[in-house]
Amino acid sequence: MTRHGMTRQLTHRDTDTRLINTTHDGQRTAAMTGRFTRILASALVIAALAAAPARAQAPARPQTAAPLAADSAAGPASGVRTGFLHFDVGTQTGAPAFTSHVSYPLNGETASFDARYASKASYVLAGRLGFRVGRNIALGVAFTHYDRDASAGITAQLPHPIRFATNRIVSGTVDGLARKETMLAAEFSWVLKLGNKADLMIFAGPAFFSTHQDMATRVQYTETVPFDVASFLGADRVTVRQTGVGATAGLDISVMFSQSVGIGSVLRYSWAPATLAAIPGSSAKVLLGGAQGTVGLRVRF
Repeated sequence: MTRHGMTRQLTHRDTDTRLINTTHDGQRTAAMTGRFTRILASALVIAALAAAPARAQAPARPQTAAPLAADSAAGPASGVRTGFLHFDVGTQTGAPAFTSHVSYPLNGETASFDARYASKASYVLAGRLGFRVGRNIALGVAFTHYDRDASAGITAQLPHPIRFATNRIVSGTVDGLARKETMLAAEFSWVLKLGNKADLMIFAGPAFFSTHQDMATRVQYTETVPFDVASFLGADRVTVRQTGVGATAGLDISVMFSQSVGIGSVLRYSWAPATLAAIPGSSAKVLLGGAQGTVGLRVRF
């Protein structure tokens, strides 16, 4: 066969491989980020090793000067499954700590307290759904859900019941304050092939958050005559619901066992500002979201 008789062929083959599945919980933000990076690095190594034989056996192709823009805008090759559905589970770093200042009437004066809320890393459920609309372009939506109990360190000033302008200082910690976050995002993805059975998506887009946060509203305490000293018991609480709009971005690597099923890993960072108010007249600036590392199932259709 002469050089002019040769034709270009696009083949898409899927073979077996394995992905190192790591997920850890309950670590500090720096440690969690390190683990997430190792997840992606391991997946990239596997994909590179899996792609090496395919590159070695691939026939030489004539060089062309097709414009990159036209290649990217063109639809996927015939026979390629353009839909994707990803189910993941992993960990999310704890939300940044924030402080709420609350005041309320007590003994004819005003009691007040500062509550500093802190949450730890916890599990996260995640999913992505979308379609390839170009050779390297995909559009889709994403979902994540984070659920973790947090704690709050409280320092309060309580007016004396007899002596005017005399405050008793009490402090303590309140545990079991639920923190839940749900994120919905619209994502634009740039798709890179890593051989015949692996690909990498670099994605970003706007994100909508809904959060439920338990917050302290009033300090519980005990006191005895002559009421000069009070002891901290706990705090009344209320569940505050709020929303926020922000952004999300990350990397999603997939390695396929067959044309329709595989496994993969995602590194994602999402964020959105919000304001939480334990009672009317009080407010606290918070940052929703955080860094995530997940692994899970990949489906092509």
